[in-house]
Parts: sequence; structure tokens; C-alpha cells
Amino acid sequence: MPLFSRGGRRVRSSETAEMASEPMGAPALRELMAQLGATEDMHFAVLDLAAAAGDHLQSFRPFSSRFHIAGLAEELSSWHAGEAPSAPDPNELMPLPDDIPFDVVLAWNLFDHLPDEALLRLAGHLRAHCRTGARLHALVQTGTRMPVDPGRFRLQEDGGLVWEHRPEPRMDAPRRAQRTLERLLPGFGAHRARLLQNGFQEYLFVANPTERH
Repeated sequence: MPLFSRGGRRVRSSETAEMASEPMGAPALRELMAQLGATEDMHFAVLDLAAAAGDHLQSFRPFSSRFHIAGLAEELSSWHAGEAPSAPDPNELMPLPDDIPFDVVLAWNLFDHLPDEALLRLAGHLRAHCRTGARLHALVQTGTRMPVDPGRFRLQEDGGLVWEHRPEPRMDAPRRAQRTLERLLPGFGAHRARLLQNGFQEYLFVANPTERH
């Protein structure tokens, strides 16, 4: 299975000691993986916006022939710079292969850590590299405060997640409603939305038809 990676940040032992580990359910993600596993065509292309994680690759290995790691979490500050047309080119910030139309995008909680203009640019970049009907999974904080560091999510064998993060320091959460998210994700429509018990709203978006696709 081809693996494309921009590399992950090495975590120091001092950081690991400060990390909290929070189990959480993810029914929409579990449903998506079940649907992929039940499809005869087992050659889906998956785009993971997080840093490299062996459990992500392992979990999608049975039905993914292409797994691309974007490492957006490591480049968040670069996406914050300016507004169009002075903003950095998304193709330079997060290069994606032109010959792989993605079927699944894993955004985790990274949308919460981008301002509106940056999320709009990212959404256009993602849509240009997704098939019509592609699924985009995202987790959005519903509380007023959230950790500054997005942390990382570990996929479990039972389909659940463990969120590993540093609880402090914290910052204001954008608390975007579904209508706002759909405005900031042009080309994607909400397909599933479910409130989780630990303060996250879980979304599954679908890539709508465009003139290009």
C-alpha cells in the first residue's frame, strides 16, 4: 500500500507526561468504516489531515489502497496568515497529488483551530482533490473553551477513539453551528451530525457535484 507522508513531529517525553487520554465514541466514523468494508470495490483513497499515526493506517488498511498523510496540524500557523489574495497558496501549504481523487478525508478537530478565511481556503483545496460523493469526517467542539493544541486521535479496534491532548493552555472555541460550517466548506454538505457526550459534535460531510467533477 503506497504511503505518502510529510513526516510527524517528534513528541518529547516531557510533553507525553502532560497529555490527557480521553476515550470517546465516534458513531459516524464507525458507520463510515463499516460502509467502506461492505463495498465490493476495496480501493479507496484516504486523506488524513493529522500527523502520521500507525493506528490510522492500520485501521484503514483493509479497504484503502492509497493513504495520504497531510500533516495539517503541524502547519496550522501558516494557514492563519492573511486573507486572499495575500494569503499563502493552499497548494504550497499542503501539496496533494493530482492523480489521486480522494474518497475519504479525516479532519479530526483541526477545523476548530483555523479562522474562517483559512477554513474556506482549505475547503476549496480539499474539494478540488475529492471525488463527488467523498466523505469528510470532522469533530467540532461545542464548549466555550478548548485546548490550544489539537492533540491527536487514536483509533481503537472497536471503532472508538481516544483523544490524547494537553488540557492546558486553553483558548476560546469557535463553536461554529452546522449552517456556518456548510458556508465555510463550499462543495461539501452535512450528511450526518451527532452530538457526542464529551463536548464534541461529530460531522460527516459529503462532497457535492461541481463543474470540475
